[in-house]
Amino acid sequence: MVLLQLFCSNILFWNIKGKMRVEWLEDILAVLDTGSLTDAADKRFVTQSAFTRRIKHIEEFVGAELFDRSKKPVKLLDHVREHEAEMRHIVVRMNALKQSFTDPATPSNLRVSIACQHSIATTISPKLIRGLTKDGRLNVKVRASNRDSCLMMLLASEVDFAVIFETPEEALHRGKQKYLHEHIGTDWMVPVIAADYKSEFLKAFKRRKFPMVTYPKEIFLGQLFDSYFLSNLPPEFQIARTAETGLALAALHYTLEGIGVGWLPQSIASHDLDNGRLIDISDQLPKQELHVKIVRLQMSISDLAEEVWMQVVNEYQTISS
Repeated sequence: MVLLQLFCSNILFWNIKGKMRVEWLEDILAVLDTGSLTDAADKRFVTQSAFTRRIKHIEEFVGAELFDRSKKPVKLLDHVREHEAEMRHIVVRMNALKQSFTDPATPSNLRVSIACQHSIATTISPKLIRGLTKDGRLNVKVRASNRDSCLMMLLASEVDFAVIFETPEEALHRGKQKYLHEHIGTDWMVPVIAADYKSEFLKAFKRRKFPMVTYPKEIFLGQLFDSYFLSNLPPEFQIARTAETGLALAALHYTLEGIGVGWLPQSIASHDLDNGRLIDISDQLPKQELHVKIVRLQMSISDLAEEVWMQVVNEYQTISS
């Protein structure tokens, strides 16, 4: 663990041999996001053999194994996974710094920044970003993180807006707070199984105990799972937590591999539901509605951010009316 901490903390600097590269962290996170070395290689646009060599090189540099290769798909070791947030933060910081060096064409006064919840960044936010940038005038910087981190970045004025999930109950009891919200979409957390493993899950359901892909309790999806899935689970059912991940995209891949029942945002699962690789079983297990909200501070913001906010409000209120 100490070696990995040293690796993460020193990634911002070149070592004397000039070998330290932020791409190494991106390689590790690619395996975490996709759930396999093969899919991670595709995501990183290299061959599997080349990617495997890169991973071995990273482990040689760190001086310890980072992955549990005894399991299929390959997984990060638990003590390495604990540093996921730190690794993502470093990658975001380094890429932002690189961008600031190489992209002087966009004046800072024409740029707004948005913190997006991981589950939203790749599914729902592209439509929002397209609407904001369609005239070619504005540059939007997007930072993906968990919901609490998105709101902390907003509170610290590190970003202009946050795009997050919110339950209908949260909206009803929001009351007086530091934020202004605008509804920009609706999603659902739905229970799904892999079609290739349907017979196995049917047997598990008959036993009233089934494997489940879950989320850490300290993040929004984990809290949502405990509050809305477990609390509404039929009393005769029990779950076995077979895998845990902080990313819904990783949970999707674990589910497709038949590791367990997945409770996923419909926006993430929709493609595989449409092509028949996943089966929606919300007729047997709980599902939960989610609102997608863009959030800003109530306090005054920059003129550009205010203009963007009003653009979003007007556009989505028009769509809703």
